[in-house]
Amino acid sequence: MSVFENVAHIKVLIVDDDVLICETLADILTDLGFNRIKMVHSKGQLNQLLDVWRPDFILLDIRMERHDDGLVIGAMLNEIKIPYIYVTAHTDSETAKRVIQTHPHGFISKPIRTGELTVSIGLVLNNILSSNKSKLKVKHNNEVNYINPSDLLYIKSDGNYLEVFTFEKKYLIRNTLDQLLLELDSPSFERIHRSIVINKDHILSVSTAMVTLTGNIELPISRTFSKRIKS
Repeated sequence: MSVFENVAHIKVLIVDDDVLICETLADILTDLGFNRIKMVHSKGQLNQLLDVWRPDFILLDIRMERHDDGLVIGAMLNEIKIPYIYVTAHTDSETAKRVIQTHPHGFISKPIRTGELTVSIGLVLNNILSSNKSKLKVKHNNEVNYINPSDLLYIKSDGNYLEVFTFEKKYLIRNTLDQLLLELDSPSFERIHRSIVINKDHILSVSTAMVTLTGNIELPISRTFSKRIKS
């Protein structure tokens, strides 16, 4: 099975101040099966986009408005754990040394060679797909998202749906609490109410009828489950 057989849900961001290069990269990505592709042309545009849209990986130019913009961005992406591949025309030894220090997930020189780019993207995809195996797959608003279980705060049943709460967002999914607990398969998740499951790693305090989670979120504990959560 090719790593490119099911990439339609993978979000890719191209960061380059050359619009023609962006379009060339987008065409190659489209031919490989990607269809969730966005482009930005500066560090400022990137920061604005990341506030509302998180890509699975980024194709990143090194020199844009400032000569070291790409390297600065690369260091930032390492901190927020978004993989990236440098795509650059600058291959001098000094730039190469600085590139190595930022630990990118790949390096492609311009002019772009489709085969070389395909191999680099394939290696990144292997890492992404391997990482996703340990994450919760959630379809929300026609988008597939992979959530790290450690980022989950609590899950609340709402009729035929579940409200899944993370640090940053709420997802509404069609599932049952029992099925979701099976999928999570972790002792960190405990039922405190017929309709509520919490991540015990985020408990701040527990009282007779209430548990407080990170962010001072207060949730009710039912008698049926009170002994279990206090043990």
